[in-house]
Amino acid sequence: MNTNFGYLQARLQARYATLPDENQWLHLAGLKEFASFLEELRNSPMSGWITGLSGSSSPEDIEKHLRSYLLDTMHEIAGWFNSPWSFTFNSLETLLELPTIDYLVRYGSAAAESIDDPEILELLHTGKQSDDLLNAWIVSWMSQWPQMSDRHYQAIESLIELLKQHRVQFTERSVKSAWEYRQELENKLRFFFRRNGLQPVAAFAYLVLVVLVLERLRAELLQRALFSEAVAVPNGDV
Repeated sequence: MNTNFGYLQARLQARYATLPDENQWLHLAGLKEFASFLEELRNSPMSGWITGLSGSSSPEDIEKHLRSYLLDTMHEIAGWFNSPWSFTFNSLETLLELPTIDYLVRYGSAAAESIDDPEILELLHTGKQSDDLLNAWIVSWMSQWPQMSDRHYQAIESLIELLKQHRVQFTERSVKSAWEYRQELENKLRFFFRRNGLQPVAAFAYLVLVVLVLERLRAELLQRALFSEAVAVPNGDV
């Protein structure tokens, strides 16, 4: 494994610096119009997150753009690593397809016959659903990890366990406390990222932070695109 983790850390730190903090979100919440919201983002470190969107973008355009941004980010980070690490990042794309796979397993569809991705087909053939399907994906993904030190291995396992616990406990929270719990996850991930800067797990932690930002950005963008006269949703919830 010849990946230069010093180089990786420098790239990740630069990207990490563009992640918005709570003060930035509060400032953006005061911009009620879609066009002015986008303009403010263009003049911020997040300008690259909305490249291609405009005041006339439809909700469908927004959904497609944010998904594309996430995929592009995954592939870009994969390019910073040597093989086989790069493969483990590109394999994350299948994770985004789990809701579709779950639907196909539950209800069946002729669309399944057109699938030729071996990873997706393997998960379809397990017949697993919901959490069992997610766990099957995790097992398959972990089997692709390259040889690494015990310290690196334990760090990635710790991140997976953190996310699993959040997933389980989030469903048990009341609607009123759900947002605070999500903020707790972000704080834990930021601490995790800083503590593991010279390990491959830092890149995975950064990707999860990107997902959380995109989740909130999606809510803010769609709220304004769909309801131009509406007040922005508190805390980015929809």
